[in-house]
Amino acid sequence: MGGMIPIKLKESKEKITPFGGAIVLSELLKSLGIRDYIDKNLPLPKSNAGLLPSSKIIPVLLSMILGGRGYSDVDKLKSDKALCEIFNLKVVPDSTTIGRFFKEYSGESLSVANSTSIKAIGTLLSTIAIKSLKHLNKKEVTLDIDATYMQVYNEEAKICYKGFKSYSSLCCFVSDIGYCIDEEFREGNISAVTGILSQLKRASDKLSLSGIKVSGFRSDSAAYQADIINYCNSAGIEFYIGADKDISILNGIANISEDSWRPYKDRYGSLVDNEEVSEFIHSMNKSKESFRVVVLKKKLIKPSLSIPELLGDNYVYKAIATNSTKSAEEVVHFYNKRGECEYYIKEAKYGFDLNHLPSGSLGANGLWFKVGMLAYNLIIFLKNNILQSDFVNRQVKSIRYLILSIGGKLISHGRQIILKLCCDLGMLKRIQFWRNECLKI
Repeated sequence: MGGMIPIKLKESKEKITPFGGAIVLSELLKSLGIRDYIDKNLPLPKSNAGLLPSSKIIPVLLSMILGGRGYSDVDKLKSDKALCEIFNLKVVPDSTTIGRFFKEYSGESLSVANSTSIKAIGTLLSTIAIKSLKHLNKKEVTLDIDATYMQVYNEEAKICYKGFKSYSSLCCFVSDIGYCIDEEFREGNISAVTGILSQLKRASDKLSLSGIKVSGFRSDSAAYQADIINYCNSAGIEFYIGADKDISILNGIANISEDSWRPYKDRYGSLVDNEEVSEFIHSMNKSKESFRVVVLKKKLIKPSLSIPELLGDNYVYKAIATNSTKSAEEVVHFYNKRGECEYYIKEAKYGFDLNHLPSGSLGANGLWFKVGMLAYNLIIFLKNNILQSDFVNRQVKSIRYLILSIGGKLISHGRQIILKLCCDLGMLKRIQFWRNECLKI
């Protein structure tokens, strides 16, 4: 019953790749002009003999999409001659060279946001998102902003509020579709409240210049700041922000009359046991206008040490600051949809392994993370504009398994180069259709 499977192994010199389906991705990169953009907007090599920046960025981008983890995983591409030909990768530098490039061209200042390379990739990130939004005829969008943390072990990293050494990223996403429109990489000890207003303004400006209005903004209590509320009011943006349960908010809750509370219904119209909703008008010291605070209270059936009783009345409270005219229940429903933002972050971090950072350098990690978010946006673009139908709601691991990881063999026949794919006729036709769709972008 034991023993080795009776199959001999031999090295093949044929152009065979386990990623034949990635030809769709190759067509997309070409149609979007990714290579040309990188070479025009990132710093050129310091010598004439140096390789163009796209020769270092695209292999990393491709490795991330196909399941690679760090610099060393890029080395696998060198031996995949078929994949290199599909993506027109004439030279793939070794991982050491790529690592040096990421460190040298990313900047080492406390804030890496001003690095030429990082800013250029950030612009490409938003350009791809906006191109898709316009293609999908989106006139208005809601933005979600949240911070995420990546634990690291190098000595120079700072300790975040969670108690471990980390780097952090402040991400702004387009709700419902999931594009990352802006990303800021930084030290782990920078507070989550820092930079939200600047990012919201940047994202809004980028979108408005393309004729897309930011109609809504959602965030947790990190954005509960007078400056943000004032900006949203002046820009005509409906905000839905988790309110800090400070003494003034607690007093506002305590002063809600008993007959103002009403049973809470979920977004399907069903009553939720032991939950009630109400609201009051509130203002902050520096806010220019007053606003509503919608409150959802939930009765504790059993005492819990992990859930403090805010007012000593066996209820826990959720408070949402808003300038919306929606009903209190609709405000809660809409605010709760910001949970999608956490899903987008999770898909980016774990789908493209951005939870692991390859360097001890803040700048190199910042550029790495930005390229990872570019990979994330490209897959979102691929799903929404090219694949559509059955694949719009698929995670990247499903796209990788079902489409990109189709075995392929490149052969030359006369003056033609032919890619033979190991799939059924139905999938072959779909891949050809998707290639044609890429040409329409």
